[in-house]
Amino acid sequence: MAGEALSASDETFAALNNADVEFEAVEDKDGNKHTLTHGTYGTYMESTDRIFKKKILFMHYMIIFKKT
Repeated sequence: MAGEALSASDETFAALNNADVEFEAVEDKDGNKHTLTHGTYGTYMESTDRIFKKKILFMHYMIIFKKT
């Protein structure tokens, strides 16, 4: 019984994380456009471009929270 209740959050996360979420392209300081995906998010957050990272973070959470 407890296993079912505790697995609900894992299932919810998996459904949101594996969804085909489409993000807009995000522009860096040099004007290059980058496509944001769940796979590229971590790499982009390691950038030294603080403005780019802010745009990535905002775009990611804006879409995720909009879906829930």
